Amino acid sequence: MGASQDNDQVIIRITDDGRGIDPAVMREKAVEKGVMDRETAQRLSDGEVMDLIFAAGFSTAAAVTDISGRGVGMDAVRTAIEKTGGRVELSSIPGTGTTGSLHLPLSMAVTRVMTLEVSGRQFGIPMDEIAETVRIPRADVVAIKDKEAFLLRDRIIPLVHLDRLLDLPPKAEAEEIAVLVVRIDKQAVGLAIEAFGEGMEVIVKPLDGPLAGMPGYLGTALLGDGR
Repeated sequence: MGASQDNDQVIIRITDDGRGIDPAVMREKAVEKGVMDRETAQRLSDGEVMDLIFAAGFSTAAAVTDISGRGVGMDAVRTAIEKTGGRVELSSIPGTGTTGSLHLPLSMAVTRVMTLEVSGRQFGIPMDEIAETVRIPRADVVAIKDKEAFLLRDRIIPLVHLDRLLDLPPKAEAEEIAVLVVRIDKQAVGLAIEAFGEGMEVIVKPLDGPLAGMPGYLGTALLGDGR
């Protein structure tokens, strides 16, 4: 086990010298458990197969015990790490061992966000997730099956309306759309919003009680004016 710093992140690596994870075994288990068919499993790269470990309910254990085999451990680890703004990576060599890397922000208390307005409400998105901000004419939005997209420097970017994602009342359509281009799983996605706000540092308080685990939200923040 070791820790190091990379720019604004702390990386914790945990390595074992066990049997490692065999991608072939992972593919067989995925097919056996009905996660995917054999053809799909064979198309996955070894890295994508490794990522199955973090899928809820997926396990390669032959038997379920009181403490393991249910496929919830690694799923819970990834969820907890991502809630802090970090990520978890896994690499393995069959017959040699496995290394897990936890990438955590240096300060998990203070988060720099860009504020934005959706349906008359104020939200913030972590700056680390934002690639750029653009404004596009509504006429440039094209329909691809039941989805929307737009062209940005010769790249097709999927467009998602944040008010619909958050189940908020829609606003009247304007001729120009404010779009926040964010990175999700290394892919660029455009979030259609009403207006850009300012960047600020906030202390994020995780949601608890009945709201804990609500998808889409990291937590709440108290602004300088008391809101």
